[in-house]
Amino acid sequence: MKSLIIGFLCISLLTMSCTSVEKESDTTDASVRPSYEPEVYCYKDRNSYIFNIFFTGDLQAENSVFMRYNRFNMYFYLGEKLVDSIRLMKTFKPNTTGISQFCRELWYPEIDSGLSNIDCRIVFSGKNDTFSYKRKLSEILREKKPDIRALITVPFIDIQTDTSVVIGIDAIRQWQEDKERLPTSEELRAEIFNEKGQMLWNTYEGLDFLQMLSPVLPDGIGQKYRYSLNWDGKMLSGKRIPKGEYILKISIPVMPRPYYHELKFEWKNNAGR
Repeated sequence: MKSLIIGFLCISLLTMSCTSVEKESDTTDASVRPSYEPEVYCYKDRNSYIFNIFFTGDLQAENSVFMRYNRFNMYFYLGEKLVDSIRLMKTFKPNTTGISQFCRELWYPEIDSGLSNIDCRIVFSGKNDTFSYKRKLSEILREKKPDIRALITVPFIDIQTDTSVVIGIDAIRQWQEDKERLPTSEELRAEIFNEKGQMLWNTYEGLDFLQMLSPVLPDGIGQKYRYSLNWDGKMLSGKRIPKGEYILKISIPVMPRPYYHELKFEWKNNAGR
């Protein structure tokens, strides 16, 4: 089965003068359009509009949006008049199936009337061709903010040797969330269970964490941070974990809701007991 790529584009709106509006190049070639269309929706957050654009397609396909095109732009029309535009920078985000791509920019609309009649046109440009999608703002506007976490988190376990294992969570910030805090000095919590559900090891046994409120990293939108720690392959008793299948439960213990994951892994224990 071919691998799937989900590109997540989140666009939060930043004030730009009308004199800086970039004109749209109308070079769309219908013959090179991908066989799928993006899912587009937005919601209003204070004085801005947050756009969410999802793409699903074959990563290896020649017409893949993220493989073929390297420039992403969004244009805002009121009737036939182009009132603003955003140039989106191509970047990356991790997910549970690999690495996908997304774009992000900030923009606050200068106009305060007629927004329901705004047409949003997303244009993708490559070396030899361009295509675009158009949506009316009133058609994609949702009343409630979607349940999207402030961080995109991906757990990992890197078994380097039978006595050196790195486990952790890669995080990238996609929203600013003022309510999220780490309540103690504990940044990463991990537990290892056998197939019977018995806990064999954890990161907090016998430790007394400092009670303090700390910000959740990374703090900047689009920035990445790796939460990680080392494990020596031993149980809390000091004995080596025997060969078998195990479950890693790992989380960033954020309040009010932790970022939690479970990973199954195979332990070979070549080092013996």
